[in-house]
Amino acid sequence: MTRFAVDEGRDVAAWQLVYLLSGFYSTRGQWTDRIELCRLGLTAAQRAGDALAEGVMGGALGLAYLRMLRFTEALDCLYPAMERARAAGDDLGAGRIRNSIGTAYARLRRFDEAVEIYQQALAAQLAVGDRIGVAVALHNIGLGRVRQGRPDLGRPDLAEALRLTRDAGDQRMEAMVLIGLGEACLAQGGREAALDSYRQALKLQQAIDDRQHQVDSLLRIGTVLLEAGERGSAFDHVGEALELGRELGDQHQISVCLTAMARVQLRDGELAAAGECLRQALALRAAVPDAYEEAAIHRALAELARRGGQDAVADEHRQRAVWLYRRANAPAEADELIRAT
Repeated sequence: MTRFAVDEGRDVAAWQLVYLLSGFYSTRGQWTDRIELCRLGLTAAQRAGDALAEGVMGGALGLAYLRMLRFTEALDCLYPAMERARAAGDDLGAGRIRNSIGTAYARLRRFDEAVEIYQQALAAQLAVGDRIGVAVALHNIGLGRVRQGRPDLGRPDLAEALRLTRDAGDQRMEAMVLIGLGEACLAQGGREAALDSYRQALKLQQAIDDRQHQVDSLLRIGTVLLEAGERGSAFDHVGEALELGRELGDQHQISVCLTAMARVQLRDGELAAAGECLRQALALRAAVPDAYEEAAIHRALAELARRGGQDAVADEHRQRAVWLYRRANAPAEADELIRAT
């Protein structure tokens, strides 16, 4: 339908249709489709000469690239989109796009730059009175602090973001903030508090049918349970996440789920099953490269090889994991793996 509108020169109708449809793709995981959809919307907005629409569609396309782990392309879209939004006087939209720019840097694990950009977004959104935008920025700043290794600094911002999202009745954003709070709790050794936050988030996501983020919540719950020694419950949660990821067709999430499942199987001594999961997870990385997650796969493959008495193979996978962690701007993980050898 959108392609027809573009081909027929109905540019305003085309970009508006993309805007209406984009939320559907956000919650149901069809991000490859959304990239093509947003490209059409951006083309239509550019042909219409509508700077406001260009900002909206450029921001939407950048967000879709983010979800597909194509961070350079995301930034190439987001910076011009922010400028078009400013040119159109859309300060609210420009602030939200700035948040997305920060997220691109965070996904590149450049947390110092990400937090600085989020703080700029917070100032912009406070200036225009965008309460949800303020909540998003506070969540992002807080989570950035947690990932900088400063959960003590991150928790107050996350707590304020939670209050704002609850006041606004935004359940999708409330769930995201709860995930961030769970991560902060876990970083401070609060396993039960983290589980409680993750479970609250999952309940909200199920209530609004946000299947995309349910996968993440289920994985987090399963991972914490595994570390607590509750392997059966961990298996159930990770298995549910994997099943949902496959329903959505999200190759990145499927790969992450397979790696998590392999860790459960390694704990249970199911080496053959773990190896099959890891081989599948690694194969999927050809389509959705992610150095950090690929490092996690090789780390697990090293453990698998060691358990099978293949010390030379284990060392190869370990070295590959260290190299990938460093490439992904994760020196702490690389150093931890070196110390463990």
